[in-house]
Amino acid sequence: MQIKAHENIIFCCLTIIFVCLEFCDICRRSQYICIVAKVNLNRIKSVLAEKNKSSKDLASHLGKTESTVSRWCTNEVQPSIETLYEISKFLEVDIRELLVATGK
Repeated sequence: MQIKAHENIIFCCLTIIFVCLEFCDICRRSQYICIVAKVNLNRIKSVLAEKNKSSKDLASHLGKTESTVSRWCTNEVQPSIETLYEISKFLEVDIRELLVATGK
């Protein structure tokens, strides 16, 4: 299979990078295939575990679906800054503890 580089690397929701090759269903181009690399930006799942809280508890507190919270916990999508603030209040942590550190 000959690999053809896509013109661009696409950043989707700041969490997923698509590098396109052949036969891609995502790009809707029949000659491409996509490899998905995930970047973890939040620590919501870890902090929930540290605080002995469930994603169901968080969903109920925020008035969100369990599916939405699950997508945050797996870093599939990211909550808004306002929602991160509400999560930090619920978990009684500094909002920065919910984010993956960028420095050393």
